[in-house]
Amino acid sequence: MNIGADPTHQGVLEPAFTGSKSFAQIYTLTALCDDATYLQVQFTLTNLGISDKNAGCRILLIRKGRAPLAWSDTYSRRKWSYADDSAQTLSMGASRISIGSGSTSIAAVGNTVRVDVAFGCEPVRTVPPDAYIAAGNRFFEHGILIPWAAVHVCLARPGEAMAKLTGFAMLEVSRSTSFPADICRGWVTFRGYRETTHFSTAVRLPPGDATPATGWAWWYENQDSPRFLACPWRHGVGGFQ
Repeated sequence: MNIGADPTHQGVLEPAFTGSKSFAQIYTLTALCDDATYLQVQFTLTNLGISDKNAGCRILLIRKGRAPLAWSDTYSRRKWSYADDSAQTLSMGASRISIGSGSTSIAAVGNTVRVDVAFGCEPVRTVPPDAYIAAGNRFFEHGILIPWAAVHVCLARPGEAMAKLTGFAMLEVSRSTSFPADICRGWVTFRGYRETTHFSTAVRLPPGDATPATGWAWWYENQDSPRFLACPWRHGVGGFQ
């Protein structure tokens, strides 16, 4: 899968492994709800581990007045699947991402929480500037599948009534055979919204103390695509300048 090859949702959930042991394909949902609940769910396909073609699911949930909840699990090749029939679905144990006609849904099931997120739209892949990074014979690439869009979120925890929330969420995908040190010394990312403003940005601090940072920013209410950013951030004696 080349992230920039197809502007539609076709094949966006399809595993596209390479032979590299460092391979990873990661889907990241980031959601902010109207009650200030923050949610991140990640689905990972990777060759890391004893065998190839493994998978993992991760949930991070932060709610006001509660301790943060972090859960993750891994799955061997026999415990995850991909199907493209009436709906395109990537399943990992009881968790899944599914794309149907006019909708995208995510269910993440941990040992003490179940999260269901529903978009009223299908992905339309957008490739931001500076989204493909080559490092020798290794690479990193990134795509935005759904920019900030309205969602319904259901949270279920044992012994509690189900929480039904509304908010906005973003769905992204990355593929990589590189190690973090190959492509950057750090990332600065932001995803946020207000009632009339949706903004996200990702800035990469490349290897090398004297190399300026680059990335992209997207103001959804007045830009139809992400815009390139060149930032004069360099590593100095007192930190980044």
